[in-house]
Amino acid sequence: MSWLRFSLGVLASFLAVLFVMDFLCVTYTELNEPWFWAVVVCSFSVVVSVLAMSKEQDDEDRRLSGE
Repeated sequence: MSWLRFSLGVLASFLAVLFVMDFLCVTYTELNEPWFWAVVVCSFSVVVSVLAMSKEQDDEDRRLSGE
């Protein structure tokens, strides 16, 4: 996975999280609380961490296979 694909994946997940947050905050106004935003930020950081780990694994696999 190239850095460009990784960056696009992070950007897409960030936009998806923003879209879901906006939908939930408009639909359920009581969710516009600090704890909700903390959950969203933690969820986004988990997504970015998983993407980074998969990129590292792909790089390692590519290095071991000699590509």
